[in-house]
Amino acid sequence: MPSSCYSREGSCETPTIHERRSRSRNSTASPTPPALNGLGEFFHSRVSSPISIPESKESDAACWERMLMLQREYHCYKSARLEAAVEAIERGAEINEVPMPPRICLDLLNEELKAQIEAHREGLI
Repeated sequence: MPSSCYSREGSCETPTIHERRSRSRNSTASPTPPALNGLGEFFHSRVSSPISIPESKESDAACWERMLMLQREYHCYKSARLEAAVEAIERGAEINEVPMPPRICLDLLNEELKAQIEAHREGLI
């Protein structure tokens, strides 16, 4: 029922972020945040490793086209933008009619895909 609760009186089982922040500002004792098991290690491993720039001199357009082909065939990227672009192409749009994201977005999506592949190889997924 927490997803359908919109009351300002705080009658929800789970308080909103705003309610928790308000309580913490008004109380003298600071509440301890909930434990996020494994999230700290994941965050530090992602932050400490720099984003690598592709070694090949592939153009942005060629990278976008390759990513669209991979998404169409394997649905391997977790991206609503790529999914929407593939759907538009399947409905008859030309590839140059589909808006291409900036290169940094393409690189981030490819880094995420590499991380998924590595996690799968290591048996984490």
